[in-house]
Amino acid sequence: METVEHHCDHMHECLLCLIREHVSVCLSIPDGTKLRQAEHSAVGKYDGSAKFGDLEKWLTDLVVVFEVSMYGGPDRDKEQVLSTHEFLDGEAQNWYRCHVVSVH
Repeated sequence: METVEHHCDHMHECLLCLIREHVSVCLSIPDGTKLRQAEHSAVGKYDGSAKFGDLEKWLTDLVVVFEVSMYGGPDRDKEQVLSTHEFLDGEAQNWYRCHVVSVH
């Protein structure tokens, strides 16, 4: 049981590191540089799959889109949270509605 808990904690920490690396700070773009528009369709929708690999792939794609879209930094938390809805489906979208948007 302790091994399973350690593994889950490690996976959770990996996801947090991914988020911190890509969206905890605002992307600094040199003057004169033009960014391509981020492809939101490339992210796909996360449906709540229990496979860690599915969650990790989806989250990696999402945080890169947020970073390129200049949604990084603590002052953009609200935009990040609200924009996440469009990238969810099924059970994940239901969980989001109940635990993020409609928290009582």
